[in-house]
Order: sequence, then structure tokens, then C-alpha cells
Amino acid sequence: MAALVNHRRELFTQLLFQGFSAVKAYERAGYKRHDGNACTLAKHPEVLARLEEIRRGQQTGYPVGTRAIAARANVTAETCVQMQQQLYDEAVKSKQLSAGASAVKEISILAGVRVERSEVAPLASLSR
Repeated sequence: MAALVNHRRELFTQLLFQGFSAVKAYERAGYKRHDGNACTLAKHPEVLARLEEIRRGQQTGYPVGTRAIAARANVTAETCVQMQQQLYDEAVKSKQLSAGASAVKEISILAGVRVERSEVAPLASLSR
């Protein structure tokens, strides 16, 4: 079985495989949040068959999910760094310092030199 014809169902199945709950996967796949429909879709034979196929693919070492998309597009960290380097070179040539700085930032993130982190406030502090 190849990817599901209905792209939202395929995305839903991929998200289930990645560990999202049925409700979160349903919502992220583009459906309007509905707990009952999410659970019903998660039990749909087509979705269950595709989920089993994805799991088998994982065991065989074939890339699945976003890794499969990146593999088909031939996107690696190295190619991303090369593209950013080209953008940086063009930005310097055209004296676009802001664009050059953005390219350097992205290169450092892709190379693992810089790690982007964001602080998440506890829910209790948001209600004050």
C-alpha cells in the first residue's frame, strides 16, 4: 500500500506514527477538532493498514514521515548548509547585511554550533 490518496488522512496517520494522540493528529492534519471523529478515524481500516505499513517500513530501515520527504527531496544538513552559504555569499555581494546575518544564523543552527531554545512559561503564570 502506498501513501493514502486523501492527503489529510495520510498526514493524520504519519502523525499517529510519530506519537501524537488521535485528537492532536486530527487537528494537525487540518481537520476541525472533534474528539469523536478523531478516535473514529484512528480506527478506520485504511488508516490502521497504512499505520501498520509505516511501522513495517520503520523496521526495515526505510525512512518514514518527514525523513521520507527529506530523503525524496535529497535534503541533508550538508545541502542546507551549502544553500545557506550561497545565500550568504549573495547577501555579502549585494551588501545586504541583514540577509547575510540571517544566513550565518541559519548555518550555525544547521551545523549544530548554535541551539535555538525558547522558554515556556508555566500555565499558572499565564493566568495572572
